[in-house]
Amino acid sequence: MKRTITTLFRCAIILLFAMTLKVNAQITITQSDVLALKGVSQTLKSGNDGGYTINVGEAKATQQTWDFSSLSFTGILGTVSYIDPVGTPLENNFPDANLAIRRLKVTSSQTVQPITTCLPRMEN
Repeated sequence: MKRTITTLFRCAIILLFAMTLKVNAQITITQSDVLALKGVSQTLKSGNDGGYTINVGEAKATQQTWDFSSLSFTGILGTVSYIDPVGTPLENNFPDANLAIRRLKVTSSQTVQPITTCLPRMEN
């Protein structure tokens, strides 16, 4: 009987210790990752079809790819481009910037509104 109590006590201590362990899982985005966006453009699309089920799967340590090609989009909201700030309207306001974001917002079927944002200088 005493042996059983001792074994249970040891298991309880091990279980309590295991419950105090903290596990963190978070991606890390560095300045190099952000600067690597220079030259990349993305199209922002909208849709309101509903009825789609997307299974994003389980969290993994390896890269995951999701295929949204079956979705139908009803409109284009605009594009976002990561560009060199030289030659942008805000170049003189942010002389040390080394990355700018240009967003072309579609405000109607005929109108495209350019919006440019310069980011503070980032070092590799």
